[in-house]
Amino acid sequence: MIRRSIPVLVLTAALAANANAATHARANFCTASKSVVLQLVNTASALRSSATLAQRQAELKTQFTTIKAAEPALRSSVPARLKRKLNAVLALTDLINTKLGAVHWNIAAIAQNQALAAQIEAAGARADAAIPALRSYYRTTCHYKI
Repeated sequence: MIRRSIPVLVLTAALAANANAATHARANFCTASKSVVLQLVNTASALRSSATLAQRQAELKTQFTTIKAAEPALRSSVPARLKRKLNAVLALTDLINTKLGAVHWNIAAIAQNQALAAQIEAAGARADAAIPALRSYYRTTCHYKI
């Protein structure tokens, strides 16, 4: 479940990485996302290469803390046509941030709770469905190769 959501989480983390610089809609959403490719590679690599569960948990906590802090800037800079897509991705991050934070980022505790795992899986599916539109925007409007 968590591994399947990594691409969505990574894209969201990448969006958040530079979101604090965003102040105007389209141009700044691109600017805020400029390091998406590098962030995607670095975060995915860090999660894959983390030797222990504790390291993965620490990496996820860092990413979700960043996303949560950047959420207002992301919401204010996203173009209108992408708001619903971004909201789906941020809903997943908010859910995971809240639930993992409640159990001190203990992934095993979440995995043992089938109802919560199903809730995260459903939110993940909605976020997965939103990713193609965001990716397309980055390729066509921002001219990023992702």
